[in-house]
Amino acid sequence: MSQPRYFPAFLDLRGRRCVVLGSGQIATDKATALHDAGATVIRHERAFRNSDLAGAFLAVDASGDAAGQEAARREADTEHVLLNVVDVADRCDWIAPAVVHRGPVQIAISTSGESPFLASTLRAR
Repeated sequence: MSQPRYFPAFLDLRGRRCVVLGSGQIATDKATALHDAGATVIRHERAFRNSDLAGAFLAVDASGDAAGQEAARREADTEHVLLNVVDVADRCDWIAPAVVHRGPVQIAISTSGESPFLASTLRAR
């Protein structure tokens, strides 16, 4: 299967329910970024449970748990939730770009998930 060609977009998440799964630093960083964008963030720092994504607009699975990621993918499809499974591109509806913030200016850098290191390096420059 070929690599998807992603549609770039900046989302208005103010007041939207966004779920973060996982307890590590990546999950914390994702929850913080969503909160800073105005989302209503629900954080589950435990194994995935059915209905965790109910009512969500968008979700990030940073749990690292393969079985939980598979269950989250199924529920996201059923509930029509946009899901990002960190570092598992074939389970993602969307990918998170590297972002540069300079005042009101935001620059998003993406390699379509093929080289997160390169995107991070470009962001640093």
